[in-house]
Amino acid sequence: MSELIQAETAYLFRHAMLRDAALQLHLPEEKVQLHQLALDLMESLLDAAPESARDAWAGELAEHARAAAAGLPTGHEALSALQLKEVRYLRACARVARQKHALAEAVRLLGRALELPVLTPGDIAELRYELGSILYGLSRYADAVHAIKPAMDIAQGEPLDQLLLLRARIHYDMGAIADGDGLLEQAMRNATARGDRRTVTQVLSAMGVPLSMRGMHAEAMRYYDAAVQAARQINDEPLLAAALANHSDSSYRMGQFKAAREEIEQSLALLRKQSDTKQLMTNLARYSIILDDLGERQLALQALTEANQIAREIGNQRMIAILRANYGTMEFESGRPESALKLYAEAETINREIGHMLGLTANITNRGGACRLLGDLPGALACAEEALAMARRMSHRELTASNLGKRGTVLLDMQRVPEALESLIEAEALLDESGVSLGFDRLTLAATRAQCLHLLGDHDAAKLHADRFRKIAAEMQIGAEHHTPLVAEAFVRVAEI
Repeated sequence: MSELIQAETAYLFRHAMLRDAALQLHLPEEKVQLHQLALDLMESLLDAAPESARDAWAGELAEHARAAAAGLPTGHEALSALQLKEVRYLRACARVARQKHALAEAVRLLGRALELPVLTPGDIAELRYELGSILYGLSRYADAVHAIKPAMDIAQGEPLDQLLLLRARIHYDMGAIADGDGLLEQAMRNATARGDRRTVTQVLSAMGVPLSMRGMHAEAMRYYDAAVQAARQINDEPLLAAALANHSDSSYRMGQFKAAREEIEQSLALLRKQSDTKQLMTNLARYSIILDDLGERQLALQALTEANQIAREIGNQRMIAILRANYGTMEFESGRPESALKLYAEAETINREIGHMLGLTANITNRGGACRLLGDLPGALACAEEALAMARRMSHRELTASNLGKRGTVLLDMQRVPEALESLIEAEALLDESGVSLGFDRLTLAATRAQCLHLLGDHDAAKLHADRFRKIAAEMQIGAEHHTPLVAEAFVRVAEI
C-alpha cells in the first residue's frame, strides 16, 4: 500500500493548490491522459487488495474516472467504460458513507451516479432502491417514495419485489396500513408465480408487521411462524435470524417475555455465526429490553454495552442514539427521571445532527414522559406538542395518535379535562383509520378516556370505555402487574369505574 500512496502522491501531490497549479500547465487532452493513467495505475495496485482497501480509495478512483470521461467526446469508444467505472466507485463511496452513517453524503453520491447516461434499467432500479432505503432510514418518507417510484415502473422479478417491500415499509411507518398491505400482496403474488421461495419468506415476515401495528400479535405470530419454517426449509440463516427476531418482538408485546428471550437468543446465535454485526447490534438492543423486563438488569446492561461498542466501531450514530434512549428508559422505569432526561437529551442531540426525524420524535416523546414523572407538566405538554407537530409533518398516523394520547394524558393531569378528551378522541379516530384495534396506545387511550368521561359526569360512557380497556387488556394478555408505568397507571385509572 505504501507503493500505491507514493505513486498516487507523484500525480496528486496531496496538496490541492499545488496539484491544481500543476494541472493548469497541461493541455486538456494531456489532463485526460493523466487521469486515465492514474486510474489504471491505482486499479492495478488495488486489484489484489481487500475490499475495504479498495473502498477507501473509491473516491479518488471515481474522480479520476469522471475527469478522464469528461475530456472525451460523445460516442468515444472509451466513454461508456469510464462512466461505468465511475458508477461502480460512486456506489462504493456511498456504501462507505452509509456504514459511517454519513447518510447525506451517501444520498449525494447515489444521486450523482443516477445522472450518468450509461445506466441500464437494472442499474437504475438498484441505485434507486439504495437511495430509497437511505431516505427511508432518515424518515424522509415522501423523498423515499419519490426515489423508488420510477424504479418500480422498470424493475422486474426479484428487484421489483424488493422495491414493493421497501415501499410497504414506508407506508406502514406513515400509518397507511391498507396501502402497505396491497403492496405486500402484490409482492407475494409475484414471488409465488416465480417460485422464489426466498422472497416469499421475506414477504411472510413482512406481513406480520402491520398486524403487530394493529396490536394483533397472535395473528402476526402466525406469519412469523410461517417465515421461520420457510427459512429453515430453504436453509437461509439470515432470513431465519430476521424471522426469529420478529417473532420475538410479538412474543414480547404479548407479555411472553421468556419466549421472546429464547427466540432473540436463537437469532443472536445465528447472527454471530454469520458475523452480521449490523443486525447483531440491532438485536442486542432488543435483547437488552427483554432482559430488563425479566429483571436481569446486569445482563441487559451487558447487551447494551456490546451493542454500543459495535455501533461506535462502525460509526452508526443512529444506533448510538437508540441505545442512549434505551439506557434512558431503563433509568426512567427505575424511578430515576433526572438521569433519564440526560440520556434522552444525548440521543436527541445525535438524532438532530443526523436528521433522523423518527428517532428524534421518539426522543422528545420520552423526554416528555420523564418531565411528567418529575411533575413538570408544562414541560411535558411542550414535549407532547413538539413531538405531535413532528409526527404530523411526517404524516405518521400511529405516531401522531400516540402523541395525541400523550398530550391528552398531560392535559388530564393539568385538570384541563375537556381539552384532554378532545385530544384522546382525535387519537382514537386516527387509530380507527389505520385499522389499529389493539396495542399499548389503544389500551392507555381507552383508560384515559374512561377517566375523563367519569370526571365529566358521563358515567355510562366512562364504564363503556373502561370495559373496552379490560377487553383489550385481556386480548393482549396484559395484567395490572405489567412493567410499563403507563400500562400500570391505566389499570389504576379504571379501577373504580
